[in-house]
Amino acid sequence: MSDKERERDAENRTIEEYNRMLEIQELKRQNEWKAREDKIQLFMNRMADTVKKSNDQERELERRVVQYQIEKEQKDALNEEKRKYDNQRRLVEIKQQLDMQVQEKKQKKQHENMVNEIYMKKWMDLAEEDAKKRQHEEEIGKKKKLEVKDFLLMQMGGNHA
Repeated sequence: MSDKERERDAENRTIEEYNRMLEIQELKRQNEWKAREDKIQLFMNRMADTVKKSNDQERELERRVVQYQIEKEQKDALNEEKRKYDNQRRLVEIKQQLDMQVQEKKQKKQHENMVNEIYMKKWMDLAEEDAKKRQHEEEIGKKKKLEVKDFLLMQMGGNHA
């Protein structure tokens, strides 16, 4: 498995874990809303009984309690939405950062490969030049040997004549 694939897998696991956390938080929030709705319903049921039996002051007090509870829940809902939005924004930022890191790593690897190719080409060129030089020196050596051989043969031929 390549580094890129491992990074992608790690990124995907992080995102899945984050999404599971968000789902758990959403379930908790829904349960809280259900409990609050039940509580409001209970208050409303009590208020209905109280309205029948109480005076105007008691009804006003109950209305205020219910109004306060509704306003509090609305405020909580807005805060929850803001928190979800912030979490999503953060998730996007994390993904962008990870994508940027993957891209930078890819570019670095490409640069490294290019530098290695240049380095290897230089070594190959030097080896080729060295081989040509040795071949040229061998050819010169062979020519000199032939010249010496011819000279010696000529000397030997010249002394016998």
